[in-house]
Amino acid sequence: MSSSGRGDIVETLLALEREGATGALEFRAESVLTRIFLERGVPVFAEAGVLGETLGHVLVREQILTAQQFAAVVRKMTDAIIDDENVRFGEVVVELGILTREELDNALVTQVEKKIMGCVHRGVGDWSFDSSSDVARVAHRQIPIRALLVDAAKLLPENRIDTILALDQARYPHITEDIAKIADEFGLEEDELAALSRVDGTHDANVLITTAPSVQESQTDMGALMAALVMGGAVELLPEAGEKAPPSAPIPVTATGRRRASLPPQAKAAAREKAKDAVERFMRTRKAPLPAPRNDREATLFAEDEFQSGKRLFFQNKVSEARTKLNLAVEHAPAVALYQLYADLADSRVRGNFIDPVATKKLAVQIAKEDSECAIAYYVLGYIAIGEGSVDSAKRLFRQAFKLDPEIVDAGRQVRILEMRKDDHPLAVATPFKEIVPSLLRSAKAELRPTETSGTAGQKKRTLILAGILVVVVLAALVFFALKR
Repeated sequence: MSSSGRGDIVETLLALEREGATGALEFRAESVLTRIFLERGVPVFAEAGVLGETLGHVLVREQILTAQQFAAVVRKMTDAIIDDENVRFGEVVVELGILTREELDNALVTQVEKKIMGCVHRGVGDWSFDSSSDVARVAHRQIPIRALLVDAAKLLPENRIDTILALDQARYPHITEDIAKIADEFGLEEDELAALSRVDGTHDANVLITTAPSVQESQTDMGALMAALVMGGAVELLPEAGEKAPPSAPIPVTATGRRRASLPPQAKAAAREKAKDAVERFMRTRKAPLPAPRNDREATLFAEDEFQSGKRLFFQNKVSEARTKLNLAVEHAPAVALYQLYADLADSRVRGNFIDPVATKKLAVQIAKEDSECAIAYYVLGYIAIGEGSVDSAKRLFRQAFKLDPEIVDAGRQVRILEMRKDDHPLAVATPFKEIVPSLLRSAKAELRPTETSGTAGQKKRTLILAGILVVVVLAALVFFALKR
């Protein structure tokens, strides 16, 4: 039996859960197709052709693997395939001692969760459900939708949170289910449970977000938490404030903790420290160029190897070498948008600007739609917004990039710089600010070189140049002290 329609992915999954449906749900939103397999109403597997959600990238993003460990695994797989050996990513991770079999299985669950969370981020789309699909053929991992919603809501843009909570109107959130049931189904932690104590229908949503003590004490994202509960049907938004209930003895509720499959922080730290010697050895082994790929699998693996090398060189500020490697990645796998985006970024640093900002912007938007946690897409869009003169957009995009990946230090720096600028004086080019003042000084010094100019005109020119240098130095000093504060 088949059915189809258009709607929000969470509402669709919850409706299938109530029906206890078994089959495959195809969901297409923002040009991204995801297949979610359900058994008796519970998602058990998901697949999508998004590079950012492949297992290795998920492990790096979840901080289970370091970028270097991931690159070493890819290198070992590349060397094996050159020697006509066929190895899988998971096998190599276990062989190198980075993860145990159990940890790898948990990581596979996380990969599936990320694909479903991507659908939540994309929101409304076209769906079709086929109950005749063979669900038995896929791996089975129980992934209740409500257990993902709190983490998924944290990735939603602010305007989506505002819409879900109807913040432009007076709405009073009220818990509709037993608090113990909510704690279990949504996998709430202690600080999140404490934050719900005031969600009783007597406080406006805006007030809850801005004044809840738990926000200041535990850094709980109150807006995301309430949005998750609204999406999951555990909180309703009343049009009028309800009456304050008389005080009663609190009923003890145990926080279950996040029911996500990703490893706890201590396990992540242990995994990241494993196999350092093996990782370093594999990263040093190959210096010769890769041979021409003989088939699609080799082309895919060689492209990832070149991409990892290029990305590492880029963040080491070896931009020209990085551009060469990234262009090779694009050559091996031209359909992978992420490779092309990095290649465009490296090229912009060599040239001083994006050669085709319109095409690069389109590419970055596409990647952000497919993978809402891809920090580099927001980072590139931030620089393009600067070039377009949109300071507010640039600040928002850089802030999102830095939030997703604090290792992109320049994104955080650009936020601070843009906050000090006036909206009517945007930066004109996509160049890191640290390069601007030195560039001006170099230009001024070039003007001071001996010329054939003499007399009064020459003296006036030198005076003007020296005055210009003085202005630049003073401005640089002001910016430096502002940043120090």
